[in-house]
Amino acid sequence: MTQRIVGECSRVLNIDKPRVLAERVGLRPFRKSGVRVERDRLVDGRTVIHNYGHGGAGFTLSWGCAREVLEVAASSG
Repeated sequence: MTQRIVGECSRVLNIDKPRVLAERVGLRPFRKSGVRVERDRLVDGRTVIHNYGHGGAGFTLSWGCAREVLEVAASSG
């Protein structure tokens, strides 16, 4: 995959392929059932609002999910 990305970028930019010094991979967790945005109560009584499972669309979904978190936080519970 790295070679494909470097190759395509080099082609588009019309440059020689650079030497890759290192590779790091990060997983972006997602949920098959969709993003989870909901209020929960911890054992000690504190409230937590879950907001996860966005996968690779985290930035794309951030504004809508932030609005939903605000609505969940503002609602009585």
